[in-house]
Amino acid sequence: PQQHAAVALLEADGSDKDTLAAAYNNLGISALQRGGLDEEAERYFERALELRRETGHLEGLCACTTNLANVLRGKNQTEKAAARLEEARQLARSGDNSRLERQVLVNLANLYENEVGAKLAPLLASENKLRATPSPIATVPGEGGPVAEPAVAAVAAGEEGVA
Repeated sequence: PQQHAAVALLEADGSDKDTLAAAYNNLGISALQRGGLDEEAERYFERALELRRETGHLEGLCACTTNLANVLRGKNQTEKAAARLEEARQLARSGDNSRLERQVLVNLANLYENEVGAKLAPLLASENKLRATPSPIATVPGEGGPVAEPAVAAVAAGEEGVA
């Protein structure tokens, strides 16, 4: 209730958008901590982001964008979360803030390792098995070109019964 009252006062005053953005960001964090309020948190982070874009506050922009990405991640919207984090990384880079960019990269790495990597692991495992399976194509020593195994070559040449 106190946070909402403070936001209402800041909204009515309208002169300190950076503080208002910080207040909305804090409301979003509070909504997440209470649990089950992802939609509410998302609205607060979106409003904070809108205000930060107006003021150009780089660290605040990256913080709000990262917080919004974490909400999207919690809603299993991994691609949208990654896009938001990439947006934050680009903002940090364009602001020539390497420390901030590294912080965002840590979040991106965590997302890819825990979300994207977990989803791709079964696919990568099966792809690695395919790569480990010997190919029916061999090379002729000294010539370097691909040549089919004898049985495959015989079938391709129309010979029957060759095994």
